[in-house]
Amino acid sequence: MTAIEIISVVKAFHEGESIEVKMIGGETWVETPDPAWDFSALEYRVTPKPGKQPRSVWIHVHRDGFIGSAWPSYALCKAGSPKSGEIVKFSEEI
Repeated sequence: MTAIEIISVVKAFHEGESIEVKMIGGETWVETPDPAWDFSALEYRVTPKPGKQPRSVWIHVHRDGFIGSAWPSYALCKAGSPKSGEIVKFSEEI
């Protein structure tokens, strides 16, 4: 986490926001009533508001590293992309 992200999440906790934590590199966020603030091993975020879902897009990455257009679904990306390269999913983290 950057210094700005750390300040933001600690400030949000101080203001009464609910906080979630996960291991660095982990995938599962867990709500924590009393954060340990161990930024060397854990990541923290403000608990997302109900109803707000992360957005995702699929992007075709060419063999030479050129990044193509963003598509709202894997199927559309696959249909609209050349056969070489790979399709990568990018998701917003809330």
